[in-house]
Amino acid sequence: MTAKITITAPNSSIVVNQAIMSYRNDHYEYDFTPDVAGDWEVEIVVYDSDGDSDSVSWTLHVTSAPVVEALSVDPRNTTRPGVIDIEALISDPDTPISDIIASFKVYSPSGALYVQGSLALAESNGDLGYFRANFTISLDAEVGLYDIEIFASDENETTVRNFANALEVINIAPTVSSVTLNATVLERGKTVAITVEASDPETPRSQLIVRVKVDDPDGLNVMDSIASWNPSMGKHESSFTPTYNAKLGRYTIEVTATDTDGVTGGPAIANLTVVNAKPVIKNVTAYPNYVTVNSSVLIRVDAEDFETLKSNLRVRVKVGKDILNATLREGLFECVYNPTSVGKYGVQVNVTDEDGGLTTMSVEDLFEAVPSTTEVPPTTTTTTTPLIAEIGVGNLTNWINNLFANLPSLSELGDLLYSAQSFIWILVGAATLLTIKRSREERRRAPSGRRR
Repeated sequence: MTAKITITAPNSSIVVNQAIMSYRNDHYEYDFTPDVAGDWEVEIVVYDSDGDSDSVSWTLHVTSAPVVEALSVDPRNTTRPGVIDIEALISDPDTPISDIIASFKVYSPSGALYVQGSLALAESNGDLGYFRANFTISLDAEVGLYDIEIFASDENETTVRNFANALEVINIAPTVSSVTLNATVLERGKTVAITVEASDPETPRSQLIVRVKVDDPDGLNVMDSIASWNPSMGKHESSFTPTYNAKLGRYTIEVTATDTDGVTGGPAIANLTVVNAKPVIKNVTAYPNYVTVNSSVLIRVDAEDFETLKSNLRVRVKVGKDILNATLREGLFECVYNPTSVGKYGVQVNVTDEDGGLTTMSVEDLFEAVPSTTEVPPTTTTTTTPLIAEIGVGNLTNWINNLFANLPSLSELGDLLYSAQSFIWILVGAATLLTIKRSREERRRAPSGRRR
């Protein structure tokens, strides 16, 4: 037997005309897909080998599923946070557009469902409908491309259409708005405070990672650190201290900020000039500070330098027109000066380090010279000589031994000369007393007849 099929479209046009059907598994088949909704007329005629035939016909009612025609996303690219408006164009030729149920799903770049909701019919035009909704991109939303699925259902079936990469969430890089230094010129060994103001619309400022890099004049990195957050200031803080052997010159400070998504903003640049740390003169003294003309004065200078050993410092003391080179002894720089005229003397001390750094200190009226005939009163730095009456003739030898045992060092020449001068007067007085005492004893022992 032979079976033939004829199919007539809803518009009365014949789309299949007496096509021979295939015989499979004890029955006849013919595959056909209607392309429009409506009533399709189907007729099948079966012929045997003798030419006899039989026929059957019926009406096939074809319905149309909703069609998601298009999707618009506004904005297409967004930062965080943000509000996204979507509009889906949906059609259905055999279902009133108001009966269509529409919804959406949004998937994050990782594939996880981010948000879902219903689409509401906003406008219609015949069998076309505009369905709209909106959703929010939060601060912690993933950065990247989002897929959006639109669902449209009528009373018979549901249509799903996926729009890949329909939305892009863009991360805004942090901004480093200012880098403030509390000093732009800095000596070695001193510390500069670095204050950074950085912000990000998506990341709390306290969660930003602020990186501070410092390069020396040759471009060599000498510091790479993470600044700390100061909540009271609402800013990040760091600091930098050049070492004793740091290169002198212009340093570049580069600051960047990285948000929680790993995006880095910046850099912001600040400049710092590192200079030689000048020597420090801590104290200048004279010993003694009240002498006679042509006596010796020991001048002591206490000076130091951050980068230079004391032994490598050069110390010069200017007294009037005389310039003296001081020598380091037991941590102090010493020199001896002999005033040749009466008056008060001031000094100017110059200390120079290995890098040529110079520090100058002037001290007025450091010591005073009086005529050699003037009795010099004791000073706070000079040992007072005891009176002969307090010593006693019998203890003179012990006093002399104690005097030599407690003499200052040879470098304290002024004090030595002063003590020697006093000691001579003491010897003269002691010898006079001894002579007087001996004469009296001899007169007592002499015979009375020989007295005159």
